[in-house]
Amino acid sequence: MKTPTSCGFGKSLFLRPPYWAFIDSSCFTHDENYEKGGTKKDRLKADVGFYKHMILDIEKIEDYKKRKRAMSWAIVYYLLVRLFGWISFNYDK
Repeated sequence: MKTPTSCGFGKSLFLRPPYWAFIDSSCFTHDENYEKGGTKKDRLKADVGFYKHMILDIEKIEDYKKRKRAMSWAIVYYLLVRLFGWISFNYDK
């Protein structure tokens, strides 16, 4: 499996997440899972895993206001990948 070069929306990467806290494990792991692909169930598992990893990243933030803002972004990102992730996910044929 190749290493993802950046986290973003779709294969065109025209929309990248603006919140820096999720560039660590959560975003790259999610991209790797999408590249690996699979079934609808696998995509759901990847998206839920993305959300859980974001929460772990958020827990590392010491500043309360930044943590609260990051939580809002985590919810937005989760909803976006659920709504539009089908564009980038490699489904089994």
